[in-house]
Amino acid sequence: MSDSEGFQARLHGALEAKRRYLDESALPRLKESFQTFQSLFENLYNILLRKALVQEDPYTYEREISEIQIPSRTEILDLEKTEELSRRLSAFHAQLEFLNTYYHFSVDFIDLQRVRRIIALVHYIDWIHVTVSSPDATTAVLAQTLGKIRPGSDNISTGIISSSLAQMRELSRIILAQLKEILDFQKQAYKLMLRQELLPALSRTLGEIYTVSADKAYEKLRNAFAVTLKGKPFYRDLATELLQEEFAGDARQLRERSLEALDVPEQRPAKPERQQDSKSILLEAVRLMLPAGAHLEDALRKVVINREMLENSRRGLGGRLRSWLQKTFHTQEQSVRLEIRYFDARTSMTQTETIDFRKFVEGARRKSSLFEALSQPDSVSLARLREASEAQIDDFLNKNIGELQLLHRRLQGLGELFRQESPKEQIGQLKGIKIELSGLKNCIVRANRRRYEYTASKEAQMRLRQSEVTGQQV
Repeated sequence: MSDSEGFQARLHGALEAKRRYLDESALPRLKESFQTFQSLFENLYNILLRKALVQEDPYTYEREISEIQIPSRTEILDLEKTEELSRRLSAFHAQLEFLNTYYHFSVDFIDLQRVRRIIALVHYIDWIHVTVSSPDATTAVLAQTLGKIRPGSDNISTGIISSSLAQMRELSRIILAQLKEILDFQKQAYKLMLRQELLPALSRTLGEIYTVSADKAYEKLRNAFAVTLKGKPFYRDLATELLQEEFAGDARQLRERSLEALDVPEQRPAKPERQQDSKSILLEAVRLMLPAGAHLEDALRKVVINREMLENSRRGLGGRLRSWLQKTFHTQEQSVRLEIRYFDARTSMTQTETIDFRKFVEGARRKSSLFEALSQPDSVSLARLREASEAQIDDFLNKNIGELQLLHRRLQGLGELFRQESPKEQIGQLKGIKIELSGLKNCIVRANRRRYEYTASKEAQMRLRQSEVTGQQV
């Protein structure tokens, strides 16, 4: 067996071992990383939407995405910063959604072209240095826009921005390292394909040509590729590496480096999960839930405005005067009971519910205030929650997630009610709460996901203890 054939056999074995590791371990972790990455980006994006610092692109959902495409990276004129940043962030969000929804995280699907596209997508914004002095136009304008939300004016939003940027900075490094593993694998797999398809007939000729001119050897290889592997992508850099690994003076050292790029990390047995780890999962779920307070406050403000607008359209001058006197002298407004409709997923039927609007607003504002207090790192409320037991934190989380789901349903019902009952000429003046409802829903989903992880972890621990007891009894 020649040196080249022996190396091919070693390379094939290393690729198979690396493939198993990537499919079974690395790629599932990469998928989780991208899901978290999208959630963190949505934290920033939703705040910018709520603050009207960017606008939702109305054409986002009309565009069909069949493959990852990197949004524009050209310079941004001062006069069009808001419009252009809105388009770019909307497009970036759509690409992340497409990646997390439609991509198969497997070695066969994420080929060389796709892994390079994904790397370019992660690099689209320089998450390591989100500064106004960034040479990247999108990153610089994003940093400038985020800077408009100043500390003190909205502590919850600034806290979310700071936390999300810090996490995205670290997570982008992790994701790029995970992608490099896949890229290294696909590069070596591509070169093995060239060796198997082209070298048997060309090796001697290429070797002779390479001693005279590396460029001519490259041209010979490229021409043979165009004939033998017509329709497949040709990569100049990898073809050049292949020739160096086969015919250069340091070919043996280069081959060893290629094999080293396929080393599979030693996988140590997972350590049993400690009690503190379970508690940290619950506290993380609470942290993911807290941004709901800001969405809730904004939605309430708009709903109250919409309700007042509807009432003003219904009552005459006397009614408007009474309303003005109530506000001026701080007299309590009479209870207003509203009937809303909602879809019940359990029964697959539309249900109705009557709510006391004043009590609903008061209760929702208390919830928003609680979340604002818990969002402050040095607050007494947060300190008490951290000192609570796992069971108490789990009860708190379960109770508040349930209440947020109810608030979301009622806000959605109120929004629809006001839209249906407003005069046609006033519908355009109503304040939409679609963005706030979406942000609220995202907080519920992310917190619930972590709570499910906690529940699954506790159930696994319980099954393990039961099996140990059963084994001892036997």
